[in-house]
Amino acid sequence: MVHILDIKPRAESELRDEVQVQFPHLHYHECDISSWSQLRDAFESAGPVDIAIANAGISEEQVGSYFNDTFDQDGRLLQPSWGVLDVNYRAVLDFVKLAWSYMRGRGGSIVITASVSSYGRS
Repeated sequence: MVHILDIKPRAESELRDEVQVQFPHLHYHECDISSWSQLRDAFESAGPVDIAIANAGISEEQVGSYFNDTFDQDGRLLQPSWGVLDVNYRAVLDFVKLAWSYMRGRGGSIVITASVSSYGRS
């Protein structure tokens, strides 16, 4: 079984129709990988894992720059967005933790790659 996790909504049947001949056991999971509960649910749905590949990445252009100042209605500085770190760092660690847990006692491989999106500049 191959399980694809992506934040973009897309019907599993639509994805399977595109590659049914080559990958008859492909499953799509709409998943915000920066959400522990969504990521955990995807792993629970997938079951035992042999190979896990973490390849998510976003840029500041997609979520806003950490260094841009935003203010509340009283003019006080708001906490900056941690979106880039949430996806490019913390979510990868969570993915590895879950993959490792679902490989425990069986062995397997975890591959971590970097998306070109993470190198974007604002």
